[in-house]
Amino acid sequence: MNWGTINDAAQAVFGVFTTSVAVVTIAFALSADRREVGVLEKLSSIVSSMPPGPARDVLAKERDTRAFTWALAPQSPKYLGLLFTATACVFLGLLAFATWVVLVLNQLDEAWPWAFHSGALALASGGVLLGWFRRVRREEWIKARRAQLEWPGI
Repeated sequence: MNWGTINDAAQAVFGVFTTSVAVVTIAFALSADRREVGVLEKLSSIVSSMPPGPARDVLAKERDTRAFTWALAPQSPKYLGLLFTATACVFLGLLAFATWVVLVLNQLDEAWPWAFHSGALALASGGVLLGWFRRVRREEWIKARRAQLEWPGI
């Protein structure tokens, strides 16, 4: 078996994968605001074309809620400590999980790679939970701020 060729192929696959992830991430980041504005425009056009009634009121309230959330999101606390910790935990957990795959492929009879696997999954899961907790805290701030401002009709 020629390890040089396998390593070159693995590096090429990894390079293509990371480049693809970077391009997709940049595309989503650039279009994030436009997606929400598009949804708000569609909801507004649907609401304006509907006759008055309870269904229109529900859609109008949903549109107003989305617009308010979209407008307040940039002002909400970022909780950068939670963001950094969550991202680091997920990254390290996934890196440890990838290392576990290599360990299992090389040493099937050992028990400690499974402990390594459990730790990696716990770390990645903890990171996901911290990210969820951060999102919940931001949403609570937005709801509290919305209640303070008391927009008419909402």
